[in-house]
Amino acid sequence: VNVIQSCIPDIKDAWSAPGTDLNSILVAIRIASYGHDMEINSECPECKNSDEYTIDLRIVLDGLQMPDYVTPLREGDLEIAFQPMAYRDQNNVNLKQFEEQRVLQAVPGSDLPDEQKLEMLNQALQKITDLTVSALKWNIASVRTPQVLVTDPEHIEEFLRNADRKLFIKIRD
Repeated sequence: VNVIQSCIPDIKDAWSAPGTDLNSILVAIRIASYGHDMEINSECPECKNSDEYTIDLRIVLDGLQMPDYVTPLREGDLEIAFQPMAYRDQNNVNLKQFEEQRVLQAVPGSDLPDEQKLEMLNQALQKITDLTVSALKWNIASVRTPQVLVTDPEHIEEFLRNADRKLFIKIRD
């Protein structure tokens, strides 16, 4: 956040920046700081041969695409409008998901009884599912029905938790 605000003074609060803009911002800062060529080392997992490549970051920057936040999802009489998630929210969700994924990786190799391992894995998977729903609510600007327009994130989260599986997958995708 400090680097972004230092390099781009017009961004006063990088935490509030749309998370979808971060890749463009960071690539542009890298180009401005070190030039458009970036050296990358890569090792083949099969033969262990190591090679060095140069990537033109201008091409990377040109290839970054923004999701469509203009076209709402229409499903029956529902209209769901989307918005980008703020970097703060995206970062918080990513940190929590990382913590739960570490639990998922650590539990199988532990000396705990199988029953306890299974319970811990189930809890971690449930937390990741909850985090996914929570993250998704920040990407929804509104849910409109013929009678009401819902914009409150907590009500949107409740809607997501009660949505049928097909609708949830359409929204997520």
